[in-house]
Amino acid sequence: MPTSRPPSGDAGGAAGGQYPSPSMGNPPVQGFSRYDDFTRLGSAGNYGETGLALSLIGATSPTLALQTPTTNRESGILRISTGTVTANEGTALGLPVAVYGAGPSIGMVYICKVRATSTSAIEVWSGFAGSAARVHVASTVEFIGFRALGGTGTPWQGVVKNSGGETTVDMFSSITIGTDWVTLGFRYLVKRSRNTAPIAYGVQFFTVDGDTDLSAIETDVGDLVTTSLPTGALLHLPLGIVTTDGSDKSAEIDFYSVGGKSRR
Repeated sequence: MPTSRPPSGDAGGAAGGQYPSPSMGNPPVQGFSRYDDFTRLGSAGNYGETGLALSLIGATSPTLALQTPTTNRESGILRISTGTVTANEGTALGLPVAVYGAGPSIGMVYICKVRATSTSAIEVWSGFAGSAARVHVASTVEFIGFRALGGTGTPWQGVVKNSGGETTVDMFSSITIGTDWVTLGFRYLVKRSRNTAPIAYGVQFFTVDGDTDLSAIETDVGDLVTTSLPTGALLHLPLGIVTTDGSDKSAEIDFYSVGGKSRR
């Protein structure tokens, strides 16, 4: 059945009856929470189980199609293909209205499993943005999430971006854009010493290893990012794609999960 309640949680309180269907390690939710593994395609303005909509970047509509999983570590795959279009056109798939105001919610956790299936002249991203537009280096769109810029060096980055600039973290040293899936996450945290006032707010990026016999393993990447934080309203955009040379490009998403015990 369609649901906007993700399988979030941890097993820390299981002995006390606090065991809310754990999946990717998100803590018990207290606020905005959604999960989609894309076993349903849907139609215009209602894609996936969570009713995502397309926002065009340019004038041409892309093609969306479900792909057949090829391993037992996949379950539902949605592919977006731009088609042959004008350069710098594409689309962002997400919720049509903002889900956070005045920046992200403290305590939020976001995880996505995505793949760019083209090797160059492509921009792919997943996360939360001020608008459904490109989030490349020159863009002033506010953004927190993950980005791959094909042909420009390290493919996958964690990005924290506002109108004044951006701060990036390299997520991998050896991931092949156009081939490999990546499972990435971030938490929006408050940094403090014990029993003291907050020192700083920031984003902690991490990678997720779901290919284990145990629960998913999260590995922090880089330090807490406390600069370039967005301050405006943010849309949730699980998958965005642009072709920078106008040739047909594609990207895929296996799932996303957003939750967290946030202050609201």
